[in-house]
Amino acid sequence: MTEEEVKLLISAMEDLGSGKYHTIDEKAFKDKKLVKAYNKMVEGVITRSDHYLMRINDSMKKIADSSWVQTMLEQIASQQEPIEELANIRNSFNHSLVNLEELGIELLTYSRQLRATVGPLVRSGEDIIAGLQEIRESVGDEVIDDVDELVDQMGFTGRSIHGMQKRLDIIIDNVSAIYEEVSKQNQLAKPLLQDVDQLSKSYGELSVEAFNAGEHMYRISRDIDNARNDMFRTNSAPTLIDRLKVFYVDHYTLTWRLYNHIAEFETLQLRQVNNPDRCKFGLWCRNDVPEWLKETESFQRAFTIHDELHDHAVACYKAKENYDVNLAMEEFHKTLHCMEDFKIALDDMAQECRKHGEAEETPVWKYTGL
Repeated sequence: MTEEEVKLLISAMEDLGSGKYHTIDEKAFKDKKLVKAYNKMVEGVITRSDHYLMRINDSMKKIADSSWVQTMLEQIASQQEPIEELANIRNSFNHSLVNLEELGIELLTYSRQLRATVGPLVRSGEDIIAGLQEIRESVGDEVIDDVDELVDQMGFTGRSIHGMQKRLDIIIDNVSAIYEEVSKQNQLAKPLLQDVDQLSKSYGELSVEAFNAGEHMYRISRDIDNARNDMFRTNSAPTLIDRLKVFYVDHYTLTWRLYNHIAEFETLQLRQVNNPDRCKFGLWCRNDVPEWLKETESFQRAFTIHDELHDHAVACYKAKENYDVNLAMEEFHKTLHCMEDFKIALDDMAQECRKHGEAEETPVWKYTGL
């Protein structure tokens, strides 16, 4: 092998080591077998790396979608008002139970005091009548009629008091029954009140766990996305159609990161959303897109939608910075809508690539485990 061939081979190996995958020209070497073996090795590395990239890219598309977190948080938020209202009813109900129990004790106390008062009064009336009857026997005829009238009046009064005592006994019995029923209902109501307390506590814990789940998924997605970006930049040689798939996932991830920013799972920087010329798609449009593809309607449409997508992303970011969450959510949904249009435009670009003979794309390796 000549010195020049050695230099070419070493240079190619250094490029391979740094993640720049390319084959070497067989014409530059006399030993065709060596060159073919080297190129086959490089092609094998490229094929495996591209498959890894597209598998990670496909996984990232699924992981980046935080719609399930959004739905969960919205469902939990929709229950906040009923839960708070139930808690208020529980407090009012508990207050009423306490007042009713205190009133029952007070009524029971008054009824017993009345019984203690009426009993001696009845006995005093009976003693007075007995005393009057003794007086009647010892007085003269001229006052007997007066004594009899007084005895009759006292007898009427005594009968009235006896009647009142019977009614009072009935009232006291009813008051006692009411107090017992109130005490029984209070005991029955305590589990209900405890259940309401537990429901309120569980709601609070569910809110925290939902937030933690969203934050946890965000952290996982960032690790996977970083690996995807590393694979794209220095450890793969994606085809033209592969690149379009990566560009889609880039912006799908960005869109849902806006939601994460609104929900405060993460904190974005303005520079991450306000420079469409510096993202992978923007750099590709500026430096690497084939001239024939630039002339297509699908490329022009994708380029325009891409700018609109970043405009809405910036508006979403600024609304959040101004504490206008409602406006931020509106702009997030507009960004999501642009994302759908962007995907359609990229798919149309892929069709244009196939028509132009750039049909190669790396299939996603499917997981075949249990």
